[in-house]
Amino acid sequence: MKQKIKSFLILFQICLFTVNVLQKGCSSQVDQLQMFPTQGEKLQINLHVHLFEGEDLTYDLKDEYFKIVNPVANTGNSSIHATSATNIRSVKAFRSRQTQQWMNSFVFLDQSETEVSIFFSEGSIQDKIPTSDFKNKVKIAPVSNGLQCFDVEYIENNKFIIDCQKEVIEDQITKQTDVFYLYSKQTKDITSFEDEAFVKLYNQRYIGLYYQKSELGNETTYIVRVTPSYSLKPKEKPYQNPIVQTYILSKNDQPLLTNYLLDDVDTAILFRRSDLKFNIVDFKISYNGFIYLLDFLQGLVVVKLLQTGEWNLVHKFYEFEEKKYCLPSIIVKKRN
Repeated sequence: MKQKIKSFLILFQICLFTVNVLQKGCSSQVDQLQMFPTQGEKLQINLHVHLFEGEDLTYDLKDEYFKIVNPVANTGNSSIHATSATNIRSVKAFRSRQTQQWMNSFVFLDQSETEVSIFFSEGSIQDKIPTSDFKNKVKIAPVSNGLQCFDVEYIENNKFIIDCQKEVIEDQITKQTDVFYLYSKQTKDITSFEDEAFVKLYNQRYIGLYYQKSELGNETTYIVRVTPSYSLKPKEKPYQNPIVQTYILSKNDQPLLTNYLLDDVDTAILFRRSDLKFNIVDFKISYNGFIYLLDFLQGLVVVKLLQTGEWNLVHKFYEFEEKKYCLPSIIVKKRN
C-alpha cells in the first residue's frame, strides 16, 4: 500500500509539469501538490483554484495516468429556436407530483411589445440527451390596456396558467385588474379569469402550485401568488407590505380567490413581533405545500397553509443558521 501511494504522488508531481496552459498571463501557484488517497479512491482537483492563476484558461494534458475533466459537458447538440423570444419573463419545468422529478418538458413566458406568448417543449423522463427546442408557440393575448404578464406554471402536463395584470377604466377611473389565463394543449382553448387587484404592480410577481388531499382522499389544487416588496412601489426601499394570496382551482379549472391572505399583520403574529416589517424578495413552493419566502432582512422563512385555512410557521433560517421552532405551533387564523 505504501508503494502504491508513493507512486501516485510521484505521478501527480510529474502531471503538474505535463499540464500545458495555452493562454498567456497564467502563473503557477504551486510546484507540487501532495495528496494521500486510499486504494481505489478517485480524486478531482480544481486546476484553477489550486494550481494555476489566470482567466479563460485552456488546459492540455499528455499523461496516461491523469485526465482533464471539463466542469460542464454538453449532453446533446444545440437546437434551433425558430421563433425569436423578445422578453422572457419566466421559465418553468414540468415535475412529477409524486417525486418532483423533472419530466424534461419545459415552458417559458415571453412578452413582446405586441403580444404575450408561451413557448413549450415536450419530452419524457427518458429524453435526457436531446436539447429542448421550444418549437411550440401559443399566443396568449395581445398587449393592450397596459397588460403585463409575470409568471407561468404547469397545472398538468397539458395545461398552463399565466399570471398577468392590466388596467381597466370604470367611470373615468383607472383601476388595476388581475388576470389568470389558462391554456389547454388538448383543446387549444385559452380562457381568462379576472379579479380586482389589491395593488398596482411595478415589477415581478410569482405563482406556484401544490396539491393537498383530504382525509376522504379528495385532492385540492392550490395556487399561491406572491407579490414581492420591490413590486409595490418603485424607487423605494423594500419596506412595503408584501402579499401572499391563495386560490383554489375548481373542477372546471377556475381559480377561486380565498381569504387565506398573508401580509404584515399576519407575519407580525407569526414572529410575535408587532414592529416586524416583512419584505419578500423571492419565493418557492414545494410539492408538500411548504412555502419558502426569502425576506430582505429576516432571511429564509418557511410557512405552510393548513387544511383549516390557517398559516403555520415551520422554519426560520437566518444568517445561514437554522432555527426550528420547538414551541407550540404558531398559527395565524384565516381572515373573515
